[in-house]
Order: sequence, then structure tokens, then C-alpha cells
Amino acid sequence: MYVLIKSGSVSKYPYSVSELKKDNPNDTFVYPYENLGAYGVYEVEQVQTPSCNYQTQKVSEDTPALIENVWTQVWKIEEKTEEEKTQHRDNENGLKREHRNNALKDTDWWAVSDRTMTDEQKKYRQDLRDLPTHANWPYLENEDWPTKPSV
Repeated sequence: MYVLIKSGSVSKYPYSVSELKKDNPNDTFVYPYENLGAYGVYEVEQVQTPSCNYQTQKVSEDTPALIENVWTQVWKIEEKTEEEKTQHRDNENGLKREHRNNALKDTDWWAVSDRTMTDEQKKYRQDLRDLPTHANWPYLENEDWPTKPSV
């Protein structure tokens, strides 16, 4: 990933070698690309995306910054709007409900008329049905999910 610098500031990011070739049709660029700085083009050091609370925050890439003479990727963390928080919660609700429904479908065969479910199987299926009332719903942790009994 590259950045185009003009007059000491970021002109375009991200910037690609194909854009550089298009902007300089009379020049030849052969990999490995050397001396791109003569064109104001610099490689951007990639930085791991920071973690955040995705329920209330969002991460986005910002303009690269020159840090210790290296153009470096910059991330910003912002608070989500109420609408974004609601949308995230609705998405999580749909995903968790689908996961829960699939877990129930996987055990439907336990409940056929010619079988008798164990108490553990009945409890597991009831616990799955009760998940939407869990205090952490829809932001369930692994330990919030019921443990499937052995058959």
C-alpha cells in the first residue's frame, strides 16, 4: 500500500503502482520498485487494527502519518451513533438467533415421537429457547451458551 505525497502532505491514499504508471506514462517502472520517493510515492507501513468495543465504537483508517521518517498507517476509534448501535445490536440479534435456531434444528431428531429425550436433552433445548432472555443477549460469550449433552 502506497501514499502519494505532494508539498509535504498526503495527496492521495491509498495510492497504487498502477496509478503511478498512469500518472507517469512516459516512465518505466519495474518490480521491485525502487526510488518511488522521486515521484512522491512512499510505502505505508501497515499497523494492526486496534481493538475496541464494537457495540459502542467503530474503527476506521485515517490518513497515514510520518512517524520516525516512515509513512505509517493510522487508525481512529470513534463512538457509534445511536442509530449505528441499534443497527449493530439488530445484526448481532439476527446472527445469534440463527445460531440458536440451528442448534435447535440439530437436536430436533431427539424429539421425534418414537424417542424419549433425557432430562439433559430437554434442559439443553429449553436453555436454547430461553437464550433471547439471557442478560447478555445478543452479546453472548461462549460460556453463556448451554452445553450440548452427549447423546
